[in-house]
Amino acid sequence: MTGASRFAVLVIGLVLVAARASAQPIAVPDAGSAGIGIFLHWVDRDYERPDGGPFHGPWSHRGLFVHATAAHRVVFMLAGSYEPPYRDSRYPDRLYTALGVGAGTTVYPLIVGPYRLGASFRWYRHAWLDQSLEHHDKVVDGISVSIQAERGFKVKSLNARLWIASTYMKDRLVDHIGFFPATELTTPNNFGAIGGADLVLLGHLAPYVQIGVVEHMQTQAGLSYIY
Repeated sequence: MTGASRFAVLVIGLVLVAARASAQPIAVPDAGSAGIGIFLHWVDRDYERPDGGPFHGPWSHRGLFVHATAAHRVVFMLAGSYEPPYRDSRYPDRLYTALGVGAGTTVYPLIVGPYRLGASFRWYRHAWLDQSLEHHDKVVDGISVSIQAERGFKVKSLNARLWIASTYMKDRLVDHIGFFPATELTTPNNFGAIGGADLVLLGHLAPYVQIGVVEHMQTQAGLSYIY
């Protein structure tokens, strides 16, 4: 299979399969009706091999996300990322192209003044396609489900939000070398907590940070423009 064909197969697979969960924040500012932004995401998970052996798999990526809000109660989100061919210092003989897609939604059944109680679902898939002769491809995917409480603050021109959540974050790592059968690793410990905060500056700019603890620190930060 040519490099172009393998890349096309990867894109189709990314679109069709639900995936890696928490590259998107579980909350967005209650301002405007839509936004577009950038994110940075650092992941640190422990996986279990098919034979029961442990594997520690930290990784990171960056990309774009968009979100839309309906009636202050439902938030829809899409995310994506792409990295042109590069060499990882850990695997100098490999030439990776990285691609990710994802989506999610948050629903708020209870809103009382500045307080919101909601539930979030996120999925995201990130794949590394090795274009070297080794063809050592890797894919991380999974889901997260969170129950969250939020508190908004509005003082003059300042619009801020804090959130905390209990979360279930299940991940899967698929390791595929050439024509050999793929090896699937999963995370055995998936319950944890998330906390985060955002601001709305000048009525439109919204930086955020979100920190999760599921085995290790799961951190992301970003900036969006609210319309």
